[in-house]
Amino acid sequence: PASEQLDAPKSQARLQRKFGSPLFRLRPRKQNSLTSELPSNKEERNHAGFVESVMKHEEEVIIYRNRSTVFSHLTEPEKLHRWLDDLVSATPTAELSPQAPYRQVIRIGGSETRLEGRVLDFSKDEKFSFMISTAASKITVSFELELHVSAQGAATRLKSTEEIIPISLISKLLTPLLHRLTRRKQAADLNRLKVFLDQGADIT
Repeated sequence: PASEQLDAPKSQARLQRKFGSPLFRLRPRKQNSLTSELPSNKEERNHAGFVESVMKHEEEVIIYRNRSTVFSHLTEPEKLHRWLDDLVSATPTAELSPQAPYRQVIRIGGSETRLEGRVLDFSKDEKFSFMISTAASKITVSFELELHVSAQGAATRLKSTEEIIPISLISKLLTPLLHRLTRRKQAADLNRLKVFLDQGADIT
């Protein structure tokens, strides 16, 4: 009846005064999808606290060989093979120049993955950097070479910087794990190159 409907708000108000909270409270429905909980654009995500994740790693080693030798082992595919176990192929050195296409094929778990991007900087014996993209992330790799003088003679100070920007939702959720794994691999790769060249394995 209409009279009961009119009395309903009064009844609920009396219950609220007695128990301190409304008898019924509307709650927003939870959505099952993880993506539905994320704001739709970058500005809204930043405002809500969803800051874009960027993983940046820096490693440095001293290699007791001249810069020309070290640089060639960073840019020439046939020499990259000697210390990068997962590399299948890379862009030939003759094709490397700023803004030129850059390609790598790497082996992951028995299967081959093709990575494509572009060269950002190519300064002989001084700096080599490139950017490549995958379905999960954008990766920028930079190598800087400086003359290092020590009691053992002239050597090369090699600084490696990797910047990884996750693209897919799953890679963003796994950022802490990916950060540890990529940093560990970067350090292991540089150490492998150092040991290889310090021992003169490229000469024998």
